[in-house]
Amino acid sequence: MSAKVQIIGNLGRDPETRINANNTFIANFSVAVNTQRKSATGETVKKADWYNITATGKPVSYTH
Repeated sequence: MSAKVQIIGNLGRDPETRINANNTFIANFSVAVNTQRKSATGETVKKADWYNITATGKPVSYTH
């Protein structure tokens, strides 16, 4: 089973790429998604949610 997910944000650092024993490209990286909302008192509250990503396959080869 697979799913398509889009996470739009800021890259935390350069992707760490490698090739495993099966010649599959693997990349690890983190993405920060910034959000803001109004609190009950009307103040703007900013927050960053971090996502740790592991990607595999041909698209990763373009980052290598």
